Amino acid sequence: MASSFSQGESVPVPNASQEPEVASQSSQQNMFDVKKLKEMMEDALTLDENVQGDVKVDLDPSFIWDSTRMFHERGVLLFFTTRIPLAVDVAHAINACVEREVVDKVFYSGHGLFEVILNDNDIKLRFLEQQTIFLCGLMANVFPWKPVKAMKEELLYKCPVWVELIDLPSFLWSSIGRWLRICVMWNTSRPFPKTLGINVPNVGRIVIYLKWGSMAGSCFHCGNLGHYSKNCPTLKSEGVNLILACHVEYSEFP
Repeated sequence: MASSFSQGESVPVPNASQEPEVASQSSQQNMFDVKKLKEMMEDALTLDENVQGDVKVDLDPSFIWDSTRMFHERGVLLFFTTRIPLAVDVAHAINACVEREVVDKVFYSGHGLFEVILNDNDIKLRFLEQQTIFLCGLMANVFPWKPVKAMKEELLYKCPVWVELIDLPSFLWSSIGRWLRICVMWNTSRPFPKTLGINVPNVGRIVIYLKWGSMAGSCFHCGNLGHYSKNCPTLKSEGVNLILACHVEYSEFP
């Protein structure tokens, strides 16, 4: 019988002494970038060699590649400081805010922090640009996603607080409302300044008064709302000076 293969061609045929090679599940899952994974997990890693776990386990990096990318690329953090809504209500409120279904997943991570996975990158960028969003009748602070452990550590000594700029000249407003408020990430160990000086080079300066809102937030030591870690009755700690980060919102809310 004539062969169906031309001279010089060959195909591997398994026999009794040779088993066919089958790609394992782990080898199929290893299609990931170790360097990229390490960068995405940097804020979650414990780098101090003196800190060791009492119990140790090994985790295959391929098992967390997809989920890590999901949070890193599509996630944002929402921080509520007065009352904590339900996760399902947060999802419905976000969808209602943009008038379409953009929420993939919502996780409540404790102490007022929600991890939200969005299907629309433009909406994610818009929320991050706004930095605050009104949801469920509450004001939520929006942060770029990072592991909640790192976010909670960052919030130990600084917190979002609203400050009203009293009698700011109207020609400095980008839009006219009933008042101008700024939300700042404020170092809880520092006192609130009473005035703000605005320097206009070669022209002069303007000094206005500041009216600060309440720092009513959640304590990461006792878990209660109404005070921050610096003032927690269960812990005495010294304040640490942190870099101020702020953003502006022109509010017309009463």
